[in-house]
Amino acid sequence: MPSVPKGSAILVAPAILWSAHFLFVYVFVSLACLWGWHEATVMGVRVVTAAVALATAAAVLPIALLGVRAWRSAPGATADPTDTRSRRGRFIAQVTAAQSALFAFSTIMVGVPTLMRPPCV
Repeated sequence: MPSVPKGSAILVAPAILWSAHFLFVYVFVSLACLWGWHEATVMGVRVVTAAVALATAAAVLPIALLGVRAWRSAPGATADPTDTRSRRGRFIAQVTAAQSALFAFSTIMVGVPTLMRPPCV
């Protein structure tokens, strides 16, 4: 059975974190609207809004950390162009950093509507 290289696993991590956040937010808000939790408040803050904000922060933080770590781990542009291992590592690091930026933005865009409007419309 072929093994998955570490670089390939880190490449899909931002997408997995985004999809887990996406699934949580939409299932949680749907159930909250269905079962009437959307009116519950704690210290003046709606529970659904607070849960979505916390979930968004909890998802964006590791995505951003993955992106920063990947960006910093990319070998310099002066690396030997004939060294395929170096080129592959640089490519995976750059793509992971770009994907992290994309999925961090996407995660924020999933959480923002709940913060701006009531969850059940």
